[in-house]
Amino acid sequence: MLDNISKEYFDNLKEVTEKSAAFINDLKKNDSFKNYLLQQNGLVKLSPENPDRLIEFLFLIDTGRCFRLVSDITTFETKESFSLLFLLAMLLGLKVDDYEQLQSLIKSKDNDFFDQHKQVLINLNTEIKKSELDDHDFLILAYLLQYFDPNIRQVYLRNLYQFISLIIKADGTVSLYEEYVLKNIINRKYEDRPRQIQTDHKLADDSITIKPIKRNDEAGTLESVLKELDDLTGLANVKKEIKTLTNFIKIQKEREKLGLKTASISYHLVFTGNPGTGKTTVARIITKIYKSLGLVALGHLIETDRSGLVAEYLGQTAVKANKTIDSALNGILFIDEAYSLVGKNEDSYGEEAIATLIKRMEDDRNKLVVIAAGYTNEMKSFIDLNPGLQSRFNRYIEFADFTPEEMVLIFTSQCSRLENNLSVEAQTKCKSLFETVYKGRSKSFGNGRYVRNIFEKTLENQANRIAGIAKINKEILTTIEEQDIP
Repeated sequence: MLDNISKEYFDNLKEVTEKSAAFINDLKKNDSFKNYLLQQNGLVKLSPENPDRLIEFLFLIDTGRCFRLVSDITTFETKESFSLLFLLAMLLGLKVDDYEQLQSLIKSKDNDFFDQHKQVLINLNTEIKKSELDDHDFLILAYLLQYFDPNIRQVYLRNLYQFISLIIKADGTVSLYEEYVLKNIINRKYEDRPRQIQTDHKLADDSITIKPIKRNDEAGTLESVLKELDDLTGLANVKKEIKTLTNFIKIQKEREKLGLKTASISYHLVFTGNPGTGKTTVARIITKIYKSLGLVALGHLIETDRSGLVAEYLGQTAVKANKTIDSALNGILFIDEAYSLVGKNEDSYGEEAIATLIKRMEDDRNKLVVIAAGYTNEMKSFIDLNPGLQSRFNRYIEFADFTPEEMVLIFTSQCSRLENNLSVEAQTKCKSLFETVYKGRSKSFGNGRYVRNIFEKTLENQANRIAGIAKINKEILTTIEEQDIP
């Protein structure tokens, strides 16, 4: 049984599965993601009040779906099936530590190990059949991660790609269909799909809704949060402004402890700059800083925009805005593209949302902090438009465009995160690309977002280039060549 598993194949399999298992274990430690999952009503019914189990379940469904496209999940007598069993065993803690132990188990008359794993495989196949969440090859965990954190999603897809690549190439050949499947793992787009997935009626009556409002509950010591700020690429002026604000707040707190008079200060902020300059990321860090300094009791961040504050019908905007604001109490409300609250011509809906926001900033001044963000000129015009906003927003932080050198650093850090290396030629092309786009950039230039898009396209190009290679090794999988850079 399974005596066709070579030591080389076993070692490669062990490396890939350990990486996937470590990723899922890290995801289970991410409280923000687990809270995010618990907001999806249809998903919660799959595993009520157990987000760890839910994360494992979604991962196994994704993996099983990819596997079923290229192999038979109902059999146990193949190298491919053993690879899936080995991954399941890794997640469940039923490990085979080394190749010699595997050989001993294969030769042993006592095959409890295989019986246990075969039952797991049967259970997984049953779960996949029950979980027809949309189309048969839709990767739901990848879809959820796209809206939670695209960077984490990319690591996830990369791990999945490496695992399925190992499965496909187990027999030493790659068919055109298998090549298509492999490419589709990395290339598949989720951004254009509707933000709602209907579950199978056997699983849940509710829909799985990807909410536009996201909550971040992570905290940390002030020192660790400031280090997180320092670790960001670029943003020298932003870091300086935030550290100055932090020091000022700390001193005011010390004066307060000694009964000394303190200066009046507004904790509300305006972030100005072009897209992709890190405004949302820094807002999350500010949330942690305010939590560490005792300015907000819960220390969570609610991200929203016009759609989360303005309703479709007259009279409902105040209700909708108040509901969103309520969710941010004792934390921070981050309003992206805040200037869009003022629509074209006469916008009574937007005016109602602004009036509601100003009133709540006053009524709940000890429980609510607001960060408004958007293009520089538009934000200044927006704030100047209303005296109520002027009096509450008096601290601006400008986010400059990333320089070509900083964009290269962002790109190479993305590569390092996925254990990729750039060839010398790829490094040269990458540098030239970012210098060119920086010189010709417009107001809508995407900065870090643009770099991430280039990185994702690079991975797609790399996948297309190497998917047809029958015998693949670690160096091929982890090297970015010049032709991979768009």
